[in-house]
Amino acid sequence: IDKKVSIGEGASIGSMDPSSESGITMIGKNSHLPPQLVVKPGAVIATDVIPADLSSNVIGSDDYIQTKRLAYEV
Repeated sequence: IDKKVSIGEGASIGSMDPSSESGITMIGKNSHLPPQLVVKPGAVIATDVIPADLSSNVIGSDDYIQTKRLAYEV
């Protein structure tokens, strides 16, 4: 989790369970994640992602999420 990231209440990021899926979960700088979001191990969320960029409350293990905004909108 990079700097200036805000994570909503009740969100779940990655997993500490050794029997679960493996992989490093990464969240880029200035991202804002909504409450109750589930980010599975191995998912990547790029920089400047906001809740409007997400299509679901569950981000899968192999998902790569990036902002849908143009550079001048960030």
